[in-house]
Amino acid sequence: MIITDVVAQPVKSIAQSVEPGQSVYSLRLNPPDARSLGLREGQLVNALIENRADGNVLLLNKNLLIRLPKQVPNPRDLDVKIRLDSITNGVLSLIFGKKTDSAEKLPSTEALRLARLLSGGLRFDSLQGLLNMSQFSGSVGEEIKQSVSFALRGGWFKGFDYKDIELSLRASGLFHEQAVRDGRAQPNLKEILLRLLKNSRLYRPELFSIASAIEDLESSQIESLAQQLNRTTQYQWLVPVMGEWPIELQLFGGDSQADEEDNSDSGYTWKVVIKVKVDENETIDLSAVFDSLEVVSLYVAMPNQGLLDMANSRKDWLSNELEKQGIRVDELKIFRKEEVSAGDKYSEENLIEGEKRLIGDA
Repeated sequence: MIITDVVAQPVKSIAQSVEPGQSVYSLRLNPPDARSLGLREGQLVNALIENRADGNVLLLNKNLLIRLPKQVPNPRDLDVKIRLDSITNGVLSLIFGKKTDSAEKLPSTEALRLARLLSGGLRFDSLQGLLNMSQFSGSVGEEIKQSVSFALRGGWFKGFDYKDIELSLRASGLFHEQAVRDGRAQPNLKEILLRLLKNSRLYRPELFSIASAIEDLESSQIESLAQQLNRTTQYQWLVPVMGEWPIELQLFGGDSQADEEDNSDSGYTWKVVIKVKVDENETIDLSAVFDSLEVVSLYVAMPNQGLLDMANSRKDWLSNELEKQGIRVDELKIFRKEEVSAGDKYSEENLIEGEKRLIGDA
């Protein structure tokens, strides 16, 4: 056993110096004993103090014991480390610091989940797969089909009602927590998914799919909240459609030109992006930009030449239908996705100064 002497004690007692810093006792060993520790000068290692009948003992490993002077206490609630300061002089520092709880070392499950949501980007892959009503199967599919009362019916585009879109936004799950807070029992997608997640009859893969879909939805909630903090508007949600893939909708709003003190809506630009799946890999992307309540610019990106030709043949019909609703079409462009990236063709850098036209990335 190695015998030590105290070289210098802390100015404050252990109990007084736990927070915010550390307490350090400097101990002197015989140089041969210091070398026998097998430590490099300046090396810091964990240690343990054991309370014995003949005094406190510092444990470095199973075979190495250092008897401590009586002045050195055994603070059971503190972390103990030693540092070899000088082999030649045999100076060893005994350092007491606040013991870190294992729960404090690791981030909580909720913190890890939030970090994953923030870093994962805004994607709807899992939620789209779950809401693909053309391929519903199993108990999950049946539960969703029966629960999603706000889904659009097949052939919805033939008798389209804008109120259905408004209803789909309210039932998208983006406002679930607000509805719970206000005590409003309104069915919504997140409430349905959370209820399904508690279903003990589901298998693990089904539960995983539901949990992943909830994270997709919560990523959209976080993005909407971030935009609100920047005094802009952004909502992104899926509209379930019976027998078909869900429709993805994005709504953006921002005050682009109006003076901050001007409360009018004259400078407020609204942009709507609609993505309709043709099949599993292809979508029709439509971007509508409203510079005012009566003027719209439309940009439609088609995934293949056949759909492009069909859309061009109905171009005038679309303009006339919008004008019947009192909306004037300022610009209407229909193009194939491979021709040019919408982000390149209509990026802010390429716009004429003062022009407010935008387009979704096709």
